[in-house]
Amino acid sequence: MSKNRTIFVIFGGFFLLSCILIPLFALIVSLPPEHSVRRVVVTTFWLCGFVGLPLFVVAGLGWTLWDNWQSRQVARHLAGVLGLEPLHNAPNLMQQWYGGWLHGRAFGLKPVVFLSRSYDGAHHRSSFQATFYLRMALAVNIPQPLNVTVERTHNDHSATTSLSTAFPTLEHGERLPHRAQDALLHFVQQGDRNLRLLDRAAVPDALMPPEILTDAIIVLIHDQARPRSMTPTALEVLLNELSMVAAGLEEADPKGELG
Repeated sequence: MSKNRTIFVIFGGFFLLSCILIPLFALIVSLPPEHSVRRVVVTTFWLCGFVGLPLFVVAGLGWTLWDNWQSRQVARHLAGVLGLEPLHNAPNLMQQWYGGWLHGRAFGLKPVVFLSRSYDGAHHRSSFQATFYLRMALAVNIPQPLNVTVERTHNDHSATTSLSTAFPTLEHGERLPHRAQDALLHFVQQGDRNLRLLDRAAVPDALMPPEILTDAIIVLIHDQARPRSMTPTALEVLLNELSMVAAGLEEADPKGELG
């Protein structure tokens, strides 16, 4: 279950409980002051207010910190289970890439976090939310650059009915054969996924540092949402799906003539 959905369930349950308890409390406090039931309920109310509410806030903060810490550990945990190796020595877990080989293609993965901002115009307040993803990059075995840019990010939610609508950033997509276009399109149609196809030399350092997949000419990059739900088996399935996209590109260029 995602963090937002969990919070929604907690506060939804709290709201429903309040709808029941508030009328009941109003009925009880209408009893005479000396009534034993009223005394017990009022005492319990003050105890909950001074003790229960702070505990609820502390528990919510603790859960958020724990969830963030677990999300930072996902790539390292998966690497340990699957026997992946660190691809470099990063100063912290959020910059550390792990990698291996799948069907003759090099791949790497790491955790990433995106900050989103929301603005409450009524109260003139801004709030920020951190959302974690698991980034994975896969080399495509094509011997020369494609000079093609195909990008759909985690913020893009346009229709996926065609290559041009599915990938808001699309440069020279017409150079790709229909088989390769279909492979890219099929991947993003599964659950509104994001995907990037770039020449390795054109990948910004912020997306993937230069020491990662240095021998790759073309790379596919995908950011998977809800990384804490990513099991080793689920990761292998997703990497296989990316590998099928890579195979579609490679099969469309059997003689290395794309680009």
